[in-house]
Amino acid sequence: MVTKLQFLSVCFLLYLANAHAEKLTSAAVFTADGQHDYTMYKTGKMYFSDNNLVIDTIGNGPSDAIRLTSIEKVIFSSFEKRDDSTESAVASAESLSVYPAKVEESLFVKGVSGKFVYCIYSATGNPVLKGEGYSSMPVNVAYLSAGVYFLQINGSILKFVKL
Repeated sequence: MVTKLQFLSVCFLLYLANAHAEKLTSAAVFTADGQHDYTMYKTGKMYFSDNNLVIDTIGNGPSDAIRLTSIEKVIFSSFEKRDDSTESAVASAESLSVYPAKVEESLFVKGVSGKFVYCIYSATGNPVLKGEGYSSMPVNVAYLSAGVYFLQINGSILKFVKL
């Protein structure tokens, strides 16, 4: 039988274990040069400026600017970093891809099963289309103007070009 003191001790230890955890976001940016990994802290920022994706991992420090035309895919995942330097995954993004990369009417999503929710953003970061898709059905992008777009599904952002 567990005594009240033992129970309170266990609760306190669990509280301490969770009190020293920091939730972080990992961003993997895939370009023609390879994969670039970033750990985004709570104060970090990611935004569009001119024709760049700007990544400031701490919110007030140096930032990286990546040309939008060189980005192939961005994948986000969340994890906890504890004071003892251990990390535990909270959620991970699916490995997705789109084809064709240069599309006229129908964009297909590979790596998703069943129903999914998506949002398409312009190169300036404005949402231009939201909807639901199905793994075997293409996303209709025929009415979009020619240009660079980003498709967001779950924690993944995939680049495509509308011809």
